[in-house]
Amino acid sequence: MMKMVIVHIYTLVLFLLTLLPSTATAQHLSQQEYSILHKVYTCIEQGEFEAGLAQLHVLLKRKRPSSYTFSYAALCYSNMGEEAKAIDVLKRAVTIFPQQTGLWQNLGILQMQIGDYDRAIDSFTTLLSLQDKEDPSIRYNLAFAFYRQENFHQALSTVQPLTKNNLCKRHWLLLQIYCEMGLKNWATAETDGLRLLALSPNSSSVWSLLGNIALNRENHSGATAYLEIANILTQENTASNTIANLYGAQSAWNELIRYQHIINKPTIDIVENMLRSCQYKRALTEVETIPETAESMTEAFLKGQILFSLGKNKAAVQELLRVEKLPFTLGMGNDTSKKKNKTIRRKRNRLIARTLLLAGQILWLDHRWLEARDVFKRLELQSGHETLGKNLARCMQSLLLEKKTPIKQPGLYSPPLT
Repeated sequence: MMKMVIVHIYTLVLFLLTLLPSTATAQHLSQQEYSILHKVYTCIEQGEFEAGLAQLHVLLKRKRPSSYTFSYAALCYSNMGEEAKAIDVLKRAVTIFPQQTGLWQNLGILQMQIGDYDRAIDSFTTLLSLQDKEDPSIRYNLAFAFYRQENFHQALSTVQPLTKNNLCKRHWLLLQIYCEMGLKNWATAETDGLRLLALSPNSSSVWSLLGNIALNRENHSGATAYLEIANILTQENTASNTIANLYGAQSAWNELIRYQHIINKPTIDIVENMLRSCQYKRALTEVETIPETAESMTEAFLKGQILFSLGKNKAAVQELLRVEKLPFTLGMGNDTSKKKNKTIRRKRNRLIARTLLLAGQILWLDHRWLEARDVFKRLELQSGHETLGKNLARCMQSLLLEKKTPIKQPGLYSPPLT
């Protein structure tokens, strides 16, 4: 079952009153203050935030600066990466201008950006109470703050009024879905996910989200369908392993093989799944497409298994006894460490042991005991398989001795009469 991943649902954009006052009389500005603000506005437009703050210094010293002064100062500080100072400026501003909704909005957004969600919630709650006509973006920001606190119940009840109408925006519904996922309301989350899909039918992220939800509902067939469409839309195959594992978990072998061909999985992986699903003739055709120059121990071992499953024992043994002569490949990139070399030796020896064991068993079944004995003696030389190889070789030797000397059946024993 997949764990829910907390993500940023919506990037908050700082909204500040950066418009230049149209006249010096706005908010009873003095001619000096108007002139300074005009210079600061020019600095902000040119990205010269430190110079702008230097101009604002004299105005901020006043007992009651204008809201423009506070807004410009907060904008300069935030663009310089000094959010804490910007927040201090705006806290002072809302004490002087408690009815200025723009100041409360900027304060809440900055508090969100530094992760101070408790105070952001207070700011957005105050802002909502000041509005005659509610601004949906404020309700969304408040719900988002609750969500980031992992207070999913409160976040859900806050955002739901926004998603009830037909003019619902994508990020509103997305936040609601993540709240439902946080509460593990998977059925509701999938229903809302399909609503979101209607708004963005070509969005790979929405299809991936639905796949995640379906996985948590243990709807594996639905999850594979959602994720495969997401992969087609992105063309990046980011979820290819998950999709392949889901098909395997459902034993949907033909679907898995089809998908592995689409994403260009190595032929050896496809052959292994054909072998697991008992599609031996198809597996043999597939494995024979591998060029001899690219053949390795693994391919020869699989081909031996397939031939044995098709009842072609002689050909199977011939193929299995070729394994040891072929190169062994292990996908470990450019790692040339001692650890890699040790891993390669261990896996190579294990594959050789499996090959000799299977070849010996096939020879045993065909009553080719002398050849079986010799193969098991080779198994005896493999580290960790000495006892097994020795016992099997002895067993074959016993069968050979029995074959040479007819075994006499014991006569009936008649007990004496008393």
